Amino acid sequence: MEANGLAPAKGPVVVSGATGGSGARSRSTSFRASAIGWWALTGKENEADYLEGLGAKEVMSRKSLDLSKIKPLDKATWAGAVDNLGGEVLAWMASTMMPGGNHRFDRPCGEHGT
Repeated sequence: MEANGLAPAKGPVVVSGATGGSGARSRSTSFRASAIGWWALTGKENEADYLEGLGAKEVMSRKSLDLSKIKPLDKATWAGAVDNLGGEVLAWMASTMMPGGNHRFDRPCGEHGT
């Protein structure tokens, strides 16, 4: 993502599924070694302290999103997004990307070959 122009000054990055294996890989390879701030989007609210300990600037619950009312273009929030879930979460991330933002889709391991 940094090779595509992502930099700390451009804004935050959101990582879905941040407690899982693909989310962990995203955190360790991309954001722990840089000054890029990342926000965790998780369905495991009880893991907020763990995610903050790993460097998440903020932990957001997926339950806080109204995924039934996704707009084609919503408030531009993210300079980057790493999606480990797909579906409505991916659509929400795409609709809230800043112009010129970076997106990476990490396909969940259980979906290979589908």
